[in-house]
Amino acid sequence: MAHICVPIMVKSVSQAAALAARSAEAGADYVEYRLDELGAESASEITELMVRTPLPAIATCRGEAEGGLSDLDDDGRLSLLTAAVAGGARYIDFELASVNGNAAVARRLFQLAGLQAKVKADKGPRAGEPCKLILSAHDFFGRPNKLTSLVADMQSLPCDVAKVAWMARTVRDNLEAFELIRMSAKPLIALCMGEAGLMSRLLAGKAGAWLTFAALSAEGGSAPGQATIQEMLRLYRYREIKPSTRVFGVIGWPVGHSLSPAVHNAAMQGLPGVYLPLPVMAGYESLKATLEALSVDDHLHFAGASVTVPHKEDAMRYAEAANARVEPSAHALGTVNTLAWEGGHWRAANTDAAAIVDSLAAALSGGRAGLVGKRVAVIGAGGTGRTAAGALVGEGCSVTLYNRTFERGVAVAKDIAGVTAARWEALAHERHDVYVNCTTVGMYPHVEGNVLAGMDFVPPRGSVAMDCVYTPRETRFLKIFSDAGCKAISGLEMFLHQAARQFELWHRQPADLGVMRQVAEAELDRREAKHAL
Repeated sequence: MAHICVPIMVKSVSQAAALAARSAEAGADYVEYRLDELGAESASEITELMVRTPLPAIATCRGEAEGGLSDLDDDGRLSLLTAAVAGGARYIDFELASVNGNAAVARRLFQLAGLQAKVKADKGPRAGEPCKLILSAHDFFGRPNKLTSLVADMQSLPCDVAKVAWMARTVRDNLEAFELIRMSAKPLIALCMGEAGLMSRLLAGKAGAWLTFAALSAEGGSAPGQATIQEMLRLYRYREIKPSTRVFGVIGWPVGHSLSPAVHNAAMQGLPGVYLPLPVMAGYESLKATLEALSVDDHLHFAGASVTVPHKEDAMRYAEAANARVEPSAHALGTVNTLAWEGGHWRAANTDAAAIVDSLAAALSGGRAGLVGKRVAVIGAGGTGRTAAGALVGEGCSVTLYNRTFERGVAVAKDIAGVTAARWEALAHERHDVYVNCTTVGMYPHVEGNVLAGMDFVPPRGSVAMDCVYTPRETRFLKIFSDAGCKAISGLEMFLHQAARQFELWHRQPADLGVMRQVAEAELDRREAKHAL
């Protein structure tokens, strides 16, 4: 299991010591004291901080060349680390770039790394023990050139731990980080920064890394893409992840807003699995490359994915090209929102269709039978719109599809018998019993958006509206209907129903919908309080 280290940007002894105490309470194993903002006159304060630290400490003074804030030269930064060693720092971290080509710096660093703390034996967490050295390299712009050679160079030098971190280009970069860890001769920290690199942090222990980093708070990270320690331990249950743990995720662009990790990880309590956000840029080739890389990595144990905007139609294309077992409902609708990797083969399904029907049926008198003959306006001709149109036609509804680009609506209508495409402007005056917004207009963070904006639209009396967007729970679209006294159904209902069906497909057991709902509601409450949605 990789240790968890919380980075702390040191501004004063009292401030840093307080944050370190909070880190210990939160469950961290190490703290990293970033000394970037301190000057040469701070040596005594640094020594005092190391003496007072409640956790084993890594001392770092990162220069500007590798993403830090220190404007000191190498000798000046080494002087601060010398004070840290005197106070009992367990490790010091210094950049490989400063060692290469500078024999004097290298000599001083290697001597420093073997020194013992000068404090009395009863004062520090490791008083009297020799300090250890982490050699590191960082690239905030992308994958370093000759990455494998870079790691080998660090490990050839007298360091105890090597560390490499780079800005992830895609989710696939994480797999290379894991491979470096598995092949490493010495303890290695290999992390990908940015949203696409979150996997490298959450699965560090699964891959065999020595340590991973987590922020104490959402505002307190030292590099892009760090999860908080609370998220790692509570949401993702980091301590329970083992080398054999199965990996699931949500594929989309963007995915940062998704409730799926919170809901699925809670539902998987007691099961050997973890569910991650997997940001994949729009486009068939991006989706294909990601799925192929995840599925063939024998060490990852990738088992399945939710597929969301904008990949649902491309997922269908990929499933067919990969000779997947496509469930009839998904094949008929031409969209996929669920993938399972089973025995070396893909299984593809669409759980959105039944979820849309279930959500509407629960709101109508008569249940599913109450849908028969209803006039339904489906707004948007993307993957979700296609799914809604096909599912509701199958329930006996009269479906009209509205899309800003009329030709796209016509193309979808031609694929689904019983669906009629209408021009966008007609939505303002055509009367329907049910309105379903299948676009992302109004989704956080663009909560002011309203798909009906600019229309002289008045909800027909007694009509029902459903939004497939669930953040916020009441979108501007839904508010128009609720203010008119009509029934408005949050996209949360659809989300929960489709998630429960995904869970059953992956785990072969019923989902606890109550747990899913409780977690989803609590997370939305938190977000709405934070952002005043």
